[in-house]
Amino acid sequence: MITGGDAKRIKKALLDDAFEQYQGALSERWWIRFDFSARPTLAAMETLLLCYLEVFGVSPHLIVVDNVTNVDAGRSANSDSFAFALEDLFEYLSEMARETSAHVLGLHHTTGEYSDGLLPTPLSGVKGKVGRVPALVITIHKGDGGDGVRILNASPVKNREGFEDSSGGTFASLTLDRSTLLLEDVETELPATFATQ
Repeated sequence: MITGGDAKRIKKALLDDAFEQYQGALSERWWIRFDFSARPTLAAMETLLLCYLEVFGVSPHLIVVDNVTNVDAGRSANSDSFAFALEDLFEYLSEMARETSAHVLGLHHTTGEYSDGLLPTPLSGVKGKVGRVPALVITIHKGDGGDGVRILNASPVKNREGFEDSSGGTFASLTLDRSTLLLEDVETELPATFATQ
């Protein structure tokens, strides 16, 4: 996304240990750190945050957890306790945000009927019904912009600090360039009532 290059080509270069041509763009953003662990534990996440603090003297401003169900929080494999375990994890991430003053962004899944991403997803469509803890929940569904353009529609289904529509029916639309993964606002004309005279 930083280089504007083809994402598949860049990923292949990373996997083939031929990343030199992209290293400069990343080194200009020296504050970015990645951890590619498939099942990070809470202890491992804390260690990474402490290392960041030690190296840079501050906590990161943004922490992305992709995907929250991949975090090994020591929960049971019992499906009955799944929602309770997820809620505990969200409580932990909320505490992480308070302790670090970072925005903690947790990516998550939706329930079956919304999992194809074709319909606006309401708050009740978030997997595990974990909407109680996060301050902001945005669901995303796909649209077709024609000519192979992918539209992503972002719905604020919960927002403690501002507008929300728990139905998912109100959304902002962004175009997604699938090769570079860049997002841009969809160009729309304002209604005539907003036009200046």
